[in-house]
Amino acid sequence: MTTIKRGKWRHASTWRDQVRTFVREVSPHKMDHVPVYPFLDSELPEAFQCEVGTEAYTNGVLDLALREHIDPWKGRGFGVVVAAEARSCPERLMSSVSHELAHFADLTVIAGRNGFLDLLANDPVRMSPAVRGCASKGIEAIHASVSRDRTETVPWAHHGLIFIWLCCHLEYRVWEWADIVQPHLGFAGPFYGLSPTDIYLRAAGTAPRDMMNSSLLEIAATPPPDAITELFARDCEVWHAAHPERH
Repeated sequence: MTTIKRGKWRHASTWRDQVRTFVREVSPHKMDHVPVYPFLDSELPEAFQCEVGTEAYTNGVLDLALREHIDPWKGRGFGVVVAAEARSCPERLMSSVSHELAHFADLTVIAGRNGFLDLLANDPVRMSPAVRGCASKGIEAIHASVSRDRTETVPWAHHGLIFIWLCCHLEYRVWEWADIVQPHLGFAGPFYGLSPTDIYLRAAGTAPRDMMNSSLLEIAATPPPDAITELFARDCEVWHAAHPERH
């Protein structure tokens, strides 16, 4: 198993370097060579600022959409926009970054599967015509352009089974490797129309510990335990029964 000195991110000199170091701590291996681009929303055009109540966000082409704000450009990577107020609590900020990192890994697997976009390519202009056409129009246009199936198959868009599976692993790694005693990735619970987070973590069993030496992309490509799959299916069934108008 990989041995990592706990909590190295705390010693980085700037908040951006803290984020970069933190990502390396919780997602070793294939992410080692993927650039990390943290953005502060107050330094971006209004269309890219976080919504009220949102501490961070990402998507599969954020690095391309904000290319002009990246210096130096090191190739395709993980872009994450952070709300200015979120920086007041570093532990909470890193939990939010972990949530977005799970989205990035999830989107990477989706992109690799459907051929839409190679998220690990080093071509700074490689994007679909749809993304190129909307990249300057703000985050909502980009979200729409990289969406998976837009039908309401899950209670909360882009928070499906694989995303939850990744978060279970990241929550454990944030505690074990990044030395955050009470991580809160906020990936389940009533807000998302799902069972509480701790129930999903229990359903993951020992998998997060057993797969500590696996990359996030390997985890995303590994089927979750039946306990998580069945729990998520039940949650979706209950949610759809309560929201027939969303079918």
